[in-house]
Amino acid sequence: MAANAYTSRGSSLPKILSDLRENIVDVFDENGTQLMTPSYIADPPEPKVSTEEWDGKLAHHVE
Repeated sequence: MAANAYTSRGSSLPKILSDLRENIVDVFDENGTQLMTPSYIADPPEPKVSTEEWDGKLAHHVE
């Protein structure tokens, strides 16, 4: 799924992108999901894939 966003505050774009990436990482951390890049060098001691059954709810979800 791809999404586009637009802003009329072009000079604020670096801060907007930084905040967006920080929030994405925070939500993944809150839900116990490890983010990886294709260029990682070594595996962490913890498993990369959770063995727990997911209940479909995000920890940070606001309705």
